[in-house]
Amino acid sequence: KMDNDFYGVVASLTYDNKKGLQTVLGTGWNHYKGAQFGHIVWAKPGVVAIAPSADSFTPDFEYYRNNSRKTDFNIYGKVNYALLRNLNAYVDLQYRHVHYKLQDPTVMYGVNLDGSYIINNNYNFFNPKFGVSFHQNGHNAYASYAISHREPERNNFTDNGAYPAPKAEQLNDLEVGYGYTADNWGVSLGGYFMDYHNQFVQTGATSDTGERLTTNIKDSYRLGVEMSAQWSPLSWLSVEGNAALSRNHIKNFDEVIETYDADWNDLAPTLVHYDKSTLAFSPSAILNGFIDFHYKGLQATWHTNFVSRQYLDNTENCNRSLPSYSISNVMLSYTLNSSTIQSLKSSIFKEAIFGLNFNNIFNRHYAANGWVYSAIVGDTYPENNRYYQIGYNAMAGFNVMGSVTLKF
Repeated sequence: KMDNDFYGVVASLTYDNKKGLQTVLGTGWNHYKGAQFGHIVWAKPGVVAIAPSADSFTPDFEYYRNNSRKTDFNIYGKVNYALLRNLNAYVDLQYRHVHYKLQDPTVMYGVNLDGSYIINNNYNFFNPKFGVSFHQNGHNAYASYAISHREPERNNFTDNGAYPAPKAEQLNDLEVGYGYTADNWGVSLGGYFMDYHNQFVQTGATSDTGERLTTNIKDSYRLGVEMSAQWSPLSWLSVEGNAALSRNHIKNFDEVIETYDADWNDLAPTLVHYDKSTLAFSPSAILNGFIDFHYKGLQATWHTNFVSRQYLDNTENCNRSLPSYSISNVMLSYTLNSSTIQSLKSSIFKEAIFGLNFNNIFNRHYAANGWVYSAIVGDTYPENNRYYQIGYNAMAGFNVMGSVTLKF
């Protein structure tokens, strides 16, 4: 069971001199208290109890409890200034302090009731962001650079095994882009480079209860481009498409493979080194296409989506991956506005929208998430032909959903 409380306060002050200078000063303070605990729900009579005493081993017995505390404070300042009529620059500076405490989740039977904590860490982050943007006669361009940090989460501590104590992640993010919008068409192109330091990833190692262990990887990155285009050849017809193409890589990654002899007796894990591999659950291509018909209150939209292969672990192996998939949906809606409703002698509602969605119209069988377990077993399943268990989270086939939205 869990028992969580979260509370805090935020405040900000904004100034705009109407001459191109805008500033924001803000702060926030949040506190989180979480308790994870377990109760015995059934006990077989006569079995020797592992509680402090047999008398206390009842159906209401609390056999473990561990608490965590997290305090998050930040203060920030933003300045946006019009350098020229069509050229803006901004600076965003944030200081963030995190205090995190965690009791030992492995101890039981009242040991944690004395209030002791195995983790009592402070994190101090400086997160700056700088950028410029340009806009004139339909042309838009931007460039920005930012540094951000993320502290370890609870499972980074609890599911860490024998790895070194987790460190905070750091992300250096560079983005540039350009777009043009005309009367009935528009295009945009953007690029980004996200350089991670100490990103948390799973290595294949597991705890004694089967939890996937995480550790910091020194270098990893995401490099990609995002493109979009839209065209409205007629007042009642528009066509739009967008694409995100990326490379998502880890450098110098060591996979941990559980290893057994032919009789499934434990052996020392096997380590396999990768100079470069692809991050798990990171498709290299995501494509979307839309055709939209709209006339008065009627709207009909066709949407086709494509997602490329996703690897289930960080080894870039097709045998341990989610295959690419493509699905199509049709969305229909009809809107009754206030004038139409009044003509129907009804004054209760200002607007009514009736919707009908036909999802996955071709009944594609696909999975958008999953898990994998692999191991080396004697000579039968060597490293290049491992023993596998793969689970896929199957998505819904063809389905229909209707909706009614009423506005008063």
